[in-house]
Amino acid sequence: MRRQAPWTGCLTIGSRRGLVRPLDPGIQSCYNRRMNSDWEEFRERPATGQRKTTPSVSILRSGKMGLNRAAFDLLGRPGAIVFAYDRARCAIGLRAATLGEPGAYTVNQRGSWSSWRVSGAAFLRRFSIEVGDKPSSLDARLEGDFLVIDLPGGETS
Repeated sequence: MRRQAPWTGCLTIGSRRGLVRPLDPGIQSCYNRRMNSDWEEFRERPATGQRKTTPSVSILRSGKMGLNRAAFDLLGRPGAIVFAYDRARCAIGLRAATLGEPGAYTVNQRGSWSSWRVSGAAFLRRFSIEVGDKPSSLDARLEGDFLVIDLPGGETS
């Protein structure tokens, strides 16, 4: 029985543990399992599992906001936050709050990941803040009690 192994450019002959031979004589790694020493590394983008160490907030199309560990730590690792908006600067502010505080939204950790989520859909609708189709990760900084996120197109201070 001959079939092409879908994950390689090799031809599998026989059972699952059968003999594997390259379809193209130039493909040696399938036949003799030797590694080529002419690797060219791709370094244009960090790996997906790599942590960002600067504070940032992601705004998803659903209206949820994701805080990375650095942003969550800057706020003092709160159980809830209060949203604020500065129209003149076109900036969102997040302030640490207690769970019973009026207007406070609960912050939830996303599984065992180093990110935390809060639902900001009502806040975004109230201030007519447009969210694109793709998630946007925006840098954040601490100003007084607020973690400030400058929105694209607004003035930064």
